[in-house]
Amino acid sequence: MTLRSYLHAIIPQATIFSTLSALHDPHRGIERSHEALKLARELHDYRSEARTLWNLMLASSFSGNISHQTLQYGEQALEIARQNGLNEERAHILNDISRVYLVLGMVDQSQAAIREAQILWRQMNNLPMLADSLTTMAEGYYLLGRHVEAIDLAEESLRISRSISNLWGETYSLATLGLLYLEIGNIGAGIQFLENSIQLAEQASFIAPLFSSRLALAFLFGTLGNPRRADPYIEGLLQLTDASPILSEFQKIWQAQRYLINEDLDKLSRSMHAIDAISLNSFTDSSFFLVYDTVIEMNIRLQRYAAILEVAEAGIQAVQAAKARLSLPDFWGYQGLAFWKLGRLEESGLAFEKALNEAHAQGSRRSLLMVAGNYLEFARQRGDQATFTNLLQEAKDTIRLMSSSLEVLPGEARESLRANFYASDLIRRILELSNRDRAV
Repeated sequence: MTLRSYLHAIIPQATIFSTLSALHDPHRGIERSHEALKLARELHDYRSEARTLWNLMLASSFSGNISHQTLQYGEQALEIARQNGLNEERAHILNDISRVYLVLGMVDQSQAAIREAQILWRQMNNLPMLADSLTTMAEGYYLLGRHVEAIDLAEESLRISRSISNLWGETYSLATLGLLYLEIGNIGAGIQFLENSIQLAEQASFIAPLFSSRLALAFLFGTLGNPRRADPYIEGLLQLTDASPILSEFQKIWQAQRYLINEDLDKLSRSMHAIDAISLNSFTDSSFFLVYDTVIEMNIRLQRYAAILEVAEAGIQAVQAAKARLSLPDFWGYQGLAFWKLGRLEESGLAFEKALNEAHAQGSRRSLLMVAGNYLEFARQRGDQATFTNLLQEAKDTIRLMSSSLEVLPGEARESLRANFYASDLIRRILELSNRDRAV
């Protein structure tokens, strides 16, 4: 085998190890890529050099440590592709570097990169990658809190992927749509999209949508107090932590989540020391905020209000560092609760107000309802009747909309979930406040 043949053989291996596939191993991906990069430069093989630098960007991205070194790999690859007229490589690099730009808070560069990639995919009539780029752009808008635009893009991607029987593209767009529909309060459609995504992702061994879909459904059903529905998704998350080095450190969180939804507070309390030591920002999937939310919900149940402030602040910093907006209402709402319980009432009021304003700005009914549960009690206690009355009506309208969205589910599942929905702590507290208000 010649050196050039050997080089062309190890680059695909490096790609498989570098991406979130069933064989994901970023350390081996980086090792093979450095070997390939040295050979490519010795042989003046520019196509291979660009592909190898792209692999290094991917391996760094999926190792949970996106940094300016990650970006440097991508920009070097992009420059080589531009200089040598390597349009297919340029499009692939642009597609993936857009995510790196986004995580690093370079929003304009991210949008420019993904738009340029889409132009190239359309010119090459590469429909699978066009679909991927549309979902990537939708994911970016999701992080920016631009949910309506994101839904339009993800739906176009889904149509393209189904028209060409592209399993990966369909899986990716379904997972993204599921997250988006949960965000705007259409939980029935959200559940359907996420469950369909999981079925396809299991067939395709596609880790990223498996993670985000299982995480979202575990959190949703846990919040609704349905351990039976949540547990298979938690089990699925535990299986992923065994298979992927990037996810392994979160294993303790999923185990503790089981304790939370099963009300095993002794085991939950004993597990919190290990969870406090986990760096939550080491994974950059678009559903990362649910990891923060899950840990905060554990601390709420244990009344660890100082810990809530710490985790919420870390979440805010992570979102703002990326110049994103997704989940800011959640984190400010959690801060409002913690400040209130710690007797810091002025700070609590300001945090709740910011949370509600941001939920409105994003059109996030999911966040609005999460904030309303505690803000209503705070406003009532403080005698802020205007805020209480307006927010209560808005919360009740949102509850009705979410309940109606369940109509798309099969009969038995629909009625079971609707019963869980109305019995959940959040909904029950809001409706009890409504009943008390009517009694007064």
